[in-house]
Amino acid sequence: MSKLIRKFLSQTKDLTNWKYLIKSNFNLVNSLDLKLEELRLERSQLEARSKTLLQKQRSTECMLTDLTRSIKQLEYDIVQMQKQKAQNIASAPEEEEIRESRRASNSQRKG
Repeated sequence: MSKLIRKFLSQTKDLTNWKYLIKSNFNLVNSLDLKLEELRLERSQLEARSKTLLQKQRSTECMLTDLTRSIKQLEYDIVQMQKQKAQNIASAPEEEEIRESRRASNSQRKG
């Protein structure tokens, strides 16, 4: 590359061309640096956005886990309440019979 530049410069004697060449070369380098800097900035912004989205995802997953646990607990409580009601209904006639027998025995004692 340097040989090519030297060959070109040795063939060119006009100073205006030199100035133009140097200016355009600097502008090319500067624009590439700016483009590279813009890409780096965009990358850092995307990484930051990615981190925030990852945190939101983890938070949502935790909420989902908590909700699932709560629903399962409620379902278990409902089943337990239904079992307890069934036991109460089944034991209610027995209790009624016990009360009646006590009343009968109390009435026999009095009478």
